[in-house]
Amino acid sequence: MSRIKRVIIHVVGWSLFVSLFYVVGVASLQLFAVVSVNAKRPVAADPVNFFQRNYYMIGIRHIWQEDPTCAQADRALIYKPKNGTCYFANVEFDTTLNFDDLGRAVPGRPEIADSGNGIAVLGDSYAMGWGVNDNETFSSVLQQHTTRPVYNLGVSSYGTERELKRLVVSGVIDKVDTIIIQYCENDLGENAESLTEADFQDMADFFQQQLNAVEHEGLGTRLRFTQELMESALTSPFVKLGELTRSEETWDFSTHEQYLRDTLQRYQDYLHDKRVLVFYTNAYGKKFVNFPDGQDSRLPYVSYFDPGLTQQDYYVIDDHLTAGGHRRVGEYIATLLQPRHP
Repeated sequence: MSRIKRVIIHVVGWSLFVSLFYVVGVASLQLFAVVSVNAKRPVAADPVNFFQRNYYMIGIRHIWQEDPTCAQADRALIYKPKNGTCYFANVEFDTTLNFDDLGRAVPGRPEIADSGNGIAVLGDSYAMGWGVNDNETFSSVLQQHTTRPVYNLGVSSYGTERELKRLVVSGVIDKVDTIIIQYCENDLGENAESLTEADFQDMADFFQQQLNAVEHEGLGTRLRFTQELMESALTSPFVKLGELTRSEETWDFSTHEQYLRDTLQRYQDYLHDKRVLVFYTNAYGKKFVNFPDGQDSRLPYVSYFDPGLTQQDYYVIDDHLTAGGHRRVGEYIATLLQPRHP
C-alpha cells in the first residue's frame, strides 16, 4: 500500500472517529440538558449550561406578558399589568404577583396620601421582579430600608419611553420626588423609535390578538422543541467554542446614552424637579464598558450608578435576578438615598 493511500485512510479514519465522537457527545449533552431542565435541576457548569439555556430560552420558557391572566392590552402603553393576582412560573421559580393602579405590590409601603416624597421605580422585567415574589423585588427591599413610600411601576419588556409614560398616566408622578430607572440593553430599540399614538394603538390591537391566540404548551410542544434543538446541534458542528460558555460581553453605551437622554428630555417637564437615578441590569455577562458614574453632564437632575451585579445574582439558566440579586440592588439603592449630612 502506497504512502498516499495510508495517509488517506488515516485521515478518513480519524475524521470518522471525530465525527462519531461529536455526534455522541453533543447528543448526550443535549439529552442531559433536556432531562435536567424538565426535572427543574439546571446545572451551572458549561458546556451543559449552554444546551440547557438553548432548550429553555427557545423552547419552554413562559413569557409573563403573554399570559392573559397577568397582562392586558392598553392602547396608550400597548399592554400593562392586569390588576389583581397572577401566577408566573418557570423552571427555576414559582411566583405570585399582585398589581393595582399603583404598580406591583410593595409590602410594607406606608399609606401616606399624596406626601410627594415617595420613590418610583421604573424598568422592565428586572424592575418588575420577573422570578421573585412581591416581597423579594428590589423595590420591596428598598421599602424595608426607608420610611418613604416606594412604588414599583416596572413592567416586563418596557423601554424607557413606556416606563416614563406609565409613570405619568398612573398619577404616581405627583406622589414622588425620586425616580429610580433600571435600564437594559434592549431598551434601545424602543427609545430610538418615534412611535405615534396611532402606532401604540395599532400595536395594542395586535397584542390583544396575540393574547386571544395563546395556547398552553403541552408535551407535544416540548417534544417538538427538543427534536428541533437536537437536529440543530447535530447539523451545526462549527459552533464557536466561545458560545459554549457564558463569557462576558462588553458593549459600548454611547448610542444607548444618546437615545436615553433624548427620552428623558422629552419628559423633562415632569422630571426636572425630581431626583432621577439610573442604573443598568442586563443578562448576566453583558456589561457596558463606559456606563456613566455620577451626575449627567447635560441633565443635572439625572445621576448614574452601577450596583455591581455578579453571576451569583442571576438564575442559572434564566437571565433574571434571583431574590439575592434583588436584595443586592435594593440595599445598594438604599445607601444612595440615605440623608446627606452637611
